[in-house]
Amino acid sequence: MIMAAGLGTRLRPLTDHLPKPIVPVGNRPVVEYLLRQIAAAGCSGAVINLHHRPETIMVVLGDGSAYGVPIEYSIEPELLGTAGGTRKCQATLLADDDIFLVTSGDGLHTIDLAALAAAHRASGALATLTVKRVEDVTGFGVVVTDATGRITSFQEKPAPADALSDLVNVGVYCFSAAIFDEIPVEGASDFGSEILPRLVTEGADVRAWVTDAYWSDIGSLDELVLANCAVAAGEVNIEASGDLIMGSDTSLAGVSQGANITGPVLVGPGARIEEGATIIGPAVIGAHATICTGAHVEQALVLPEATITSASPRVGILGDPTLLDGVWSR
Repeated sequence: MIMAAGLGTRLRPLTDHLPKPIVPVGNRPVVEYLLRQIAAAGCSGAVINLHHRPETIMVVLGDGSAYGVPIEYSIEPELLGTAGGTRKCQATLLADDDIFLVTSGDGLHTIDLAALAAAHRASGALATLTVKRVEDVTGFGVVVTDATGRITSFQEKPAPADALSDLVNVGVYCFSAAIFDEIPVEGASDFGSEILPRLVTEGADVRAWVTDAYWSDIGSLDELVLANCAVAAGEVNIEASGDLIMGSDTSLAGVSQGANITGPVLVGPGARIEEGATIIGPAVIGAHATICTGAHVEQALVLPEATITSASPRVGILGDPTLLDGVWSR
C-alpha cells in the first residue's frame, strides 16, 4: 500500500504543479524508486491511494509494467488517513498473502523491504514499524522499545531534551491481516496518531525493526534539495537518470568544454551547459534545462526545462515551477 494522497503543502509551489510523489529526484519522479524497490522485494502488486491531482500520477505511472509491479489505484474524494485508506483496499492487500507493507509514497529511501517483511513474518507480530536512529529527533515521531524490540510507547515530536529514544518512525510498516480488525470500517483514521498508539497501550505485539538505510521524507524544499544532492554525490544507491560529471573535462553532448564544473553533477537528458557557466556540485540539472553563460549553480536542484542565467539565484531549487505541468509526459 503506497500512501500518495497528501497535498504536499510544504513543497509548494512545486506541488501546485506536480503531486509530491512525482516531484523530481535524480531526474525521475521520486515514487519510481519505491516502485522498483517493491518489485525487487517480491511484492505481488501495489495499491496507490490518490486524492490531489490523481490523474497526473496515473498518467505518469500507468499500470506499473514499466517498473515490474502491477499497480491499482484507490481514489479518495475525501481523505481517509493512512489507516482508513488502507482499510478501503483490504481485499486487494490480502489477495495473495496474509501480510502486507504500507509505506509513504513521497519519500526517498533504500530500506530493504524484503528483510522487513521477513522479520515481521518470523516474529508473528501484529505490526512492525521501520525505525531509524537519528541524532536530532526534532520534528519526528519517536519510538520507545524494550530490550526485545517490542514497542512500549510513542512520543510525538518531543523536544530533544525530553526524548526517551533516538529511534524515529520512518513511515514504512509491515502488518498482519488481523490489523484490519483494529481499523474502523468507516471514516478516516491514522496508523501513527491513532491505531498504533492505542494498540501499544493495550499491550498488542507491535515491534520495531531498525534500519540504517538512507531515508529522507523530502518534506520541505530544503530536504528535497538535500535528497537530490545526496543522489548526485552517490550517497543513495538508486538508478538516477542522466550522466554524472565529476569535472569540466567531459565530452557529454550539450556540455561545453568551456563550462566550469566541479562535480559531482548529475546532468539530465537533453540539458545544455554553456561555455562560461559555473556549476559546483553536488547538484542535479533537470532534463532539457539550460545553464547559460555567466550563470552560477551551487548545491542545487535545477528543475526540468529551466533556463538559468547570470541573474538567477545560485542555490536551492532553481527554475520555473509552472514548467512542471505535464513534464513527465513530454
